[in-house]
Amino acid sequence: MRRSVPAGAAAAVLALMGGAGTLAKGDQAGAAAAFGREGYVTLPYTGLGFPNSGCKISLDDPDFDGKAAKQLVDHLAGLKTDNSGRVLDFIAADADSPTAGPKDPKVGMIGGSYGGQVQFAAASLDPRIDALIPIITWNDLSYSLAPNNTSVSRGVTYTTPGVHKKQWTSLFFGVGILAGIQGTAIDPSRNVGCPNFVTQACLSKAQPETFGYPDQATLDFARHASITSYLAAVKAPTLIVQGQKDSLFNLQEAAATYRGLADLGQRSGRLPDELLRDVVARRVLDRPAAPE
Repeated sequence: MRRSVPAGAAAAVLALMGGAGTLAKGDQAGAAAAFGREGYVTLPYTGLGFPNSGCKISLDDPDFDGKAAKQLVDHLAGLKTDNSGRVLDFIAADADSPTAGPKDPKVGMIGGSYGGQVQFAAASLDPRIDALIPIITWNDLSYSLAPNNTSVSRGVTYTTPGVHKKQWTSLFFGVGILAGIQGTAIDPSRNVGCPNFVTQACLSKAQPETFGYPDQATLDFARHASITSYLAAVKAPTLIVQGQKDSLFNLQEAAATYRGLADLGQRSGRLPDELLRDVVARRVLDRPAAPE
């Protein structure tokens, strides 16, 4: 844990590194230090399938990545030990929760891209998570990787697929396969069969490579790992941050998530990443904001 523990119990922040981010590279160390100065404890972690972790990459699917994050909430609650057998005893209980008690820690999540979507996956399974800040992530991964702005049925989810973003999927698979090689000593089985990805991921990569667009099985796989499929299960207040110039996860995805949560009565807000950088510069780094 990267922490600056204040006197008494402290609220916690779970932070997943996006994409190839790992603990070994020190990702999230700056954010953890900033949160520590404000009295929070930060638990950064590496996503499934990336170096320093076991298992294969499953695209932030709730059935895998969501359950893994839920176990970390159990750890913060003192229900699970770490690898050394240690039980945490300095995380504040959530006194505002209907289920308040030592098994319900006060905890929020933050992270970008891959570290953004996992927050939705975790919150859909664990109501103990109190707040989310997903930064530049997807609403529907099928739209992100094969966009089509016609025949939209809800949010950005369409009925007619668009053209496959080959460069983006190839980049992500390259990063993922390299991560598997780097993490062989931790989990050799990750590189058996589909290298460091769940089997359906390889099938879903090969299919649009052949035809140029995703078939129904590929769409179903991508959408199962997307908040568009389980919006109603996400109850935590959410601040959505999105990149105005991002060519993978555009503003329409953030708008779709915001509107979907708002329509269900969930508390949510939107913030462009340029404004977030100004806020961080002023409040966290003590630097002047960027000029207009």
